[in-house]
Amino acid sequence: LIHVGPEQPADLHLLGHAINGALGNFGATIRAIEPVAASPASQRQSLAELVTDMEAGKVDTLIMLGANPVYAAPADLDFAGALRHVPRSVALSLYADETALAATWHVPMAHEYEAWSDARAFDGTMTIQQPQARPLYGGHSGHQLLAVLAGDTAPDDYTLLRTHWQQQAQQRGSADSSNSGISGNGHPKKRSRRKPAAPKGAERWDHASVSPR
Repeated sequence: LIHVGPEQPADLHLLGHAINGALGNFGATIRAIEPVAASPASQRQSLAELVTDMEAGKVDTLIMLGANPVYAAPADLDFAGALRHVPRSVALSLYADETALAATWHVPMAHEYEAWSDARAFDGTMTIQQPQARPLYGGHSGHQLLAVLAGDTAPDDYTLLRTHWQQQAQQRGSADSSNSGISGNGHPKKRSRRKPAAPKGAERWDHASVSPR
């Protein structure tokens, strides 16, 4: 079995795959799955292309969800400088960090313990993330922010999540995912015997919960 680390270049990964193929490892010791990343690509290259477009004035609105690129982006990209060329920018963040302070608007983000969401494991299995508490400080989830931008003035992350997975279940011809569990690669998750109460978690959107910069 040949294993190539994630930091190695693409050519080395191709060589590793070729050796594993010659050894007959695929289907035996290796089980191939669909890419786990939503958009599998070089993140640095994608970010560099975004910065180039920002500097050229091609980006009029930039939404940043739970990220701090002003601090974390490679220094040679000068993300902070490029952000000044964007007329409208929104940072959904837990903290008043570098990106939140540089953005036009800072929206307080709900902690993952305060919001309904979903997640995908490294083996491709999808599952539901259930909140442990209602939002303590009026934070909002990424689902809610995107729903607002799509025209929903009172988004509820539980409803958004349930609707999405109901549609997915209908397309697959299976039962409601929020009741039966989310299946990963065709394998259903073990279902809990007791359905927990579903805290709604979504607060009314008002101007007090969003701060302009």
